[in-house]
Amino acid sequence: MKVLVVDAGGRGNAIAHAFSRSEKVKKVYVAPGNGGSNFFPKCEQAEIDGKTIPSIRAIEEIVRFAKKEEVDLVYIGPEEPLSLGLVDRLEGRHIQNAAVYAFSLQIISSFKGFCHHSPNSDNGYLL
Repeated sequence: MKVLVVDAGGRGNAIAHAFSRSEKVKKVYVAPGNGGSNFFPKCEQAEIDGKTIPSIRAIEEIVRFAKKEEVDLVYIGPEEPLSLGLVDRLEGRHIQNAAVYAFSLQIISSFKGFCHHSPNSDNGYLL
């Protein structure tokens, strides 16, 4: 099985490391990843056309990479690529993913924006 982890931080590296320990997983790609992404067995940063995928917002490149490399599962960590429709794009290309639907994330993102502007008793804001 080939897995693509979409994340740029330490959480993404931890998830990639967890996938790499499975005997069922042959290869783990991280997009865009970071300096620690290549340190785990079976893990490497995803590249398309000889360049690493530049951002978690690079939806077209992520989908193109997953299709080209015949990735079996895409794990999406942060909510931003979800709210930009990555899940919908992956499913449109029949690529399995582990994430919630973009519509749900749009609602969550909208709620977070609302909460940032709503005062509370601790710091003046809900979130």
